[in-house]
Amino acid sequence: MRTTGRRRLDMIVLGAGALVGGGVVAIGGAVGDAERVTQMWVGTELTTESTTPVLEVIDYDFGLAVDKHGIFRDVPGLSTEAPVRVKSDTASDAIAARTAIFTTGSEGSQIKIGSADETVAGRHRYRIDYALPLSELLPGGNDTLRWDAVGTAWTVPIGRAEIHVVAPWELTDAACSTGTRGTTGGCTLREVEPGHIVAEVEDLGEGKGVTVTAGRGAALAGAPSL
Repeated sequence: MRTTGRRRLDMIVLGAGALVGGGVVAIGGAVGDAERVTQMWVGTELTTESTTPVLEVIDYDFGLAVDKHGIFRDVPGLSTEAPVRVKSDTASDAIAARTAIFTTGSEGSQIKIGSADETVAGRHRYRIDYALPLSELLPGGNDTLRWDAVGTAWTVPIGRAEIHVVAPWELTDAACSTGTRGTTGGCTLREVEPGHIVAEVEDLGEGKGVTVTAGRGAALAGAPSL
């Protein structure tokens, strides 16, 4: 009888330990569910016009936050008067505010996306369409692309970023840089076809961006599909 009672006591202790252990795992998982961009897709089609269209698709995870209403996007070179379209199937996609920002050598817009009357949690996808002045991407004229495709204003980490550039001309000597402002190197890109380059970057920390550069080569019959 004493042996049976002892075994029962051991089983109770082990069961309680398993429950406590499970609780620790659950709490640890909850603490690790931090706010972040899980992935970001950015693309632009260079043109010979005065502006060039840009498309962003952002998968944003608000984690355990309970007081968030949406996201902010800082876009250097974007006029506060320029048209911007935002679409989300699961979160408020209203543009709550547009204010001017001033960064090193550039002006732009900070776009506040969301609603003051609605909070958001969990994961949501935002699609943002706008157009930048061609001079913002080709600061040296029409020959050299320099595009800060992922800016350094993000205050959360980005798990994965994929950047596409298409043009009606060959993109030569293409290079990719990642990190804080002024950093060079740190990532690579590949040519999908003439006139189409792509960079894929993982694990961008807070305040880390991606810049793509390329020269202008021979003209093509048209730009590849973005």
